[in-house]
Amino acid sequence: MLDAVDATRFADRRVGLLSGGEQQRVLIAHALVSRPKLLLLDEPLANLDIRSEHEVVALLARIASEQRIAVLLSAHDINPLLGVMNRVVYVAGGRSASGTADEV
Repeated sequence: MLDAVDATRFADRRVGLLSGGEQQRVLIAHALVSRPKLLLLDEPLANLDIRSEHEVVALLARIASEQRIAVLLSAHDINPLLGVMNRVVYVAGGRSASGTADEV
């Protein structure tokens, strides 16, 4: 699964020594081991630099497409996700809206 998330170069490194983006790749690989139909991720972009955010978003989009896995995630900032998500549930101020990004 490390190969599936382009993380084979981290196989011999201690997880605690990896950057945030590298750790996310390893954690996603771990989640993929059981061949899920759904990945449920809580703030997978939190505390990542902009480059790592974009890499993780692209990785999740590729995994969803190639492995036909639904990805449901929570995020405080949806801007990095706008190009790849097809449905949004937006919750703020005690209200919610759902639909495509354009609809919401």
